Amino acid sequence: MKTLNHPGTEDITSATKLELKYNQNVFTIDFALLNYLKPEKNKYVYQLKGFDDQWIGTDRPSVTYMNLKPGRYRLVVKGANNDGIWSDEKELSIIVLPLLANLVGLSYLHIAVLRNLIRNHPLFYLRELIKRKKPYTSTNSIFSPMSHTK
Repeated sequence: MKTLNHPGTEDITSATKLELKYNQNVFTIDFALLNYLKPEKNKYVYQLKGFDDQWIGTDRPSVTYMNLKPGRYRLVVKGANNDGIWSDEKELSIIVLPLLANLVGLSYLHIAVLRNLIRNHPLFYLRELIKRKKPYTSTNSIFSPMSHTK
């Protein structure tokens, strides 16, 4: 399998499920029919269920899909040799994750760091002092002037 946004190939020979990020929605999958007598006469049909309405026939053992929306799909492929004998169907479950799935994946560490940045912001500190009705003095200020005397 090749994806447009991520150079290189990935071997998915024995895979039954493929999970793609939202920006990996342009990809090519190659398939093969093990017939060496007259391979130029091999025929293939495929259907991406959830996207294609019908089977698509081809002589080329490859399929490319572009700009798939996030969702669940099933790629079903079968081939016929030079004698017209069709193979069993092979299926690959394909999931294109939405952008939000990547955002939800933020770790608790990221959330804790963000929370601490907000809590330590001077405006948040002043608001807390006002809520507690404490007078704002230089002793409780994080920006209190420093003495530079000798």
